Amino acid sequence: MTSEAISPTVTTAASQLSQALHSGSFDKVAELLPSTPGNVVDINIMNILNCCYKSSDILRLLNYLTASKFYISSYMYECLIITAARIGDSQLVSTLYESAVKRNGRLTSLIDALLHAYRVCDSHQKLISYVYQLFNENVKITSIQYEDILRTLVLHSEYDSLCNHIITKMREQNCFISLPILSILLNSIDVRSSSLTIAFIRQTRFSHKNAPLLNIILSREIVKFSEKKQPKGVFELYREMSNEHLQLDLSELSRLKRVIGELIQSGYQFTIRSDDDVFTRLYSQCWLEQRCKSSEDISEYADMIRCSMRNRSVEFFEGLKFVMMNIFIDSRYRHIHHYRSLSLP
Repeated sequence: MTSEAISPTVTTAASQLSQALHSGSFDKVAELLPSTPGNVVDINIMNILNCCYKSSDILRLLNYLTASKFYISSYMYECLIITAARIGDSQLVSTLYESAVKRNGRLTSLIDALLHAYRVCDSHQKLISYVYQLFNENVKITSIQYEDILRTLVLHSEYDSLCNHIITKMREQNCFISLPILSILLNSIDVRSSSLTIAFIRQTRFSHKNAPLLNIILSREIVKFSEKKQPKGVFELYREMSNEHLQLDLSELSRLKRVIGELIQSGYQFTIRSDDDVFTRLYSQCWLEQRCKSSEDISEYADMIRCSMRNRSVEFFEGLKFVMMNIFIDSRYRHIHHYRSLSLP
């Protein structure tokens, strides 16, 4: 046995503390703290915090540590802050953070703990106030911190515009949303806002480098918006796919055609790349199927595509196909040369 062997007193104290911790009672733990060596308390600090179920428990522990001149590291403050969040006391979270900053300075790890704690408490108003303080003081915010901010705010529809502002800040600072957090954000927002959905997706690191993955994510969101009867959202997500030159499968094309048809009926104003031939084809089909009930309507369609800025060859082909397949069209329009004279300059 060396001179550094553990003394019987330390062994007994550790054993007694272990039994108190197993009971889960902070009162029993608190009774033993004054007689427990500091190194034993240090080793078991997380287990001690797990026995704290009330704000008063955390304050009693903090008072003991302060009175015994125990070294309270920034890491221990982080643990105290997270425990206060678990209990649901956002005011205590703020108090502990302020004490930690006075003692250790505003460390990145402390900011991480505070933002995480506000999210756990769903204390969005305190979080917003603190975030604006960071913005005003030009404090650099990390990607992980931005993610915690967004995870808190996205739960509340009234903060959608603020979420967009956060995304803008992330873009300016070259910060990105990780794939696991993107999944959480998209599930949280559901179909509330297609524009915010697209903003989240754009702010991922892979968005312009991994087309297959981007295609999968956008396709999944299109299905979600479609199932919830949100045609505008479906089209806006498709427009994002179009901008990225991503391809749709047959089921997605069928869904998109149905959505375009619904939007035409509602008077929706489409804005999309003029060279998107998929949209041009589907729009022409929907327009013809909805509005062409007589031969005169074909003339209207021909007049429309004369002034079109889209691919008129696609529009002409869809019109020709419709003419040839419908018996109510005057026979003279079925002559390709006559239809062509109507359609193309």
